[in-house]
Amino acid sequence: MKKRLFVFGVLIFAVCLLFSSCGQPSSKTGHTHVFITDASAFVSPTCTTDGQLAFVCKECGQTKTERIDATGHDYNGVVTEPTYTREGYTTYTCSRCGDSYIADRVPKLEQTEIMVPVVEGQYIPATSISDYVKMTFSFTDANGETRTGDIVILLRPDCAPLTVANFKKLIFSGYYNGTEIFRVVNNRFIQGGEREDEEADYIKGEFEANGVENPLSHVRGTISMSRHTSLYNGIPAYDTASSCFFIMQKDYTDWDGKYAAFGTVVFGIEIIDLIADQELIYSERYEDVVYPKNPVLISSVSFVKPVN
Repeated sequence: MKKRLFVFGVLIFAVCLLFSSCGQPSSKTGHTHVFITDASAFVSPTCTTDGQLAFVCKECGQTKTERIDATGHDYNGVVTEPTYTREGYTTYTCSRCGDSYIADRVPKLEQTEIMVPVVEGQYIPATSISDYVKMTFSFTDANGETRTGDIVILLRPDCAPLTVANFKKLIFSGYYNGTEIFRVVNNRFIQGGEREDEEADYIKGEFEANGVENPLSHVRGTISMSRHTSLYNGIPAYDTASSCFFIMQKDYTDWDGKYAAFGTVVFGIEIIDLIADQELIYSERYEDVVYPKNPVLISSVSFVKPVN
């Protein structure tokens, strides 16, 4: 009986030794874990999910892991200031994952009033280049009578400096004298200012869609630059304005931020109404475009100044 108990005790000891913890040193079979990083099982944390460090014992292959807490978002705000055509806001973007959201909205600015000369309609020729421009039209009105009429435009270099500088250069050279109003959309706008024999230089479009802040709105009396709607001669559409312009007869603010408005009619807007209110025919040159049956000429464009 004692012999059996001895044998059983030996067996129990052997089993315990075999399955003893690797972390418990033994002079024969045990060892202390030596853990090294297991890069293949590493899981990087994100802003919203936990990560994982992994280790493996180089002696026995036993593994273990440690949790890495999610980093959380790191948002940085970029402020977009309000303009006359849209509200302001702040865009918050996480520097780690790129997640973004918009907050802190600010109402759009109120339209700045254009100052009309104190004595309306009285202008004299300017002795130098000025921000006031007189445009004289020759046309046949709806009653068949030949008419001439003047409008005065206040240019806004504070809103579209490149456009105004280009317009002044063309006026000074006499480019517009004798050109036609070739397109009329009644209750919308009149358009002209091209020469068949001489094409003006292209300029950058000064409007929001082209990365330029321009507060002028396309309301009645606004003068704005025409441009192509697609790539033209290798030039991006937004930068194809040259000499052609249009003058708004009615409000159409859908064009705000898409075309370069650069001035306002401060005298003679009724002349635009007379030009638009006449018999129109379809153009053979432009699809879905109508123009006056009787030619409308821009007789002259010159610099003036108001009489104070």
